[in-house]
Amino acid sequence: MAITSSAVSVENPQIDGRRWVAEAHSDAVGVCARLSYLGQSDATSTAQGIANARAALLDAQLADAECLDRVQIDATPLPLRFQTAAQFVDRLRSFYRSLDREDLARLARWVTRRIDDGTVTVAQLRNAWGLTVGEWATLEAKMRSLRAQIEAIDAAVGE
Repeated sequence: MAITSSAVSVENPQIDGRRWVAEAHSDAVGVCARLSYLGQSDATSTAQGIANARAALLDAQLADAECLDRVQIDATPLPLRFQTAAQFVDRLRSFYRSLDREDLARLARWVTRRIDDGTVTVAQLRNAWGLTVGEWATLEAKMRSLRAQIEAIDAAVGE
């Protein structure tokens, strides 16, 4: 799921002493993200450390992008490639916290549809949100209200 290996190659110095550094980050299914940059003269000694730090950032960025992609499409989130189902639900919580207006209503619609189709359980969501049963019931009712409202907006047509 995550970046499983990071390889680095450093070329000979340029005239000004800097070196081209190429990074290749592979995930568990063999898909590779490649990038290159012009590093300092000591790039040979620091390149692997930079690549390792970048791999951790790539993991988070790929998981965030995957989560956003899944909720943009009104379908079940599986199969997940860059995170577990629990991590996905935690990201949903984080996104739900940061959104407002139409974006929040659309995410509420997505969440309630996943509850309805059995993709996620109320217990999973309640735990990710850190709510009691009563608090979750209140939030779910609000989500369902937002869902109805955004569906009415999406269905609106001129007369």
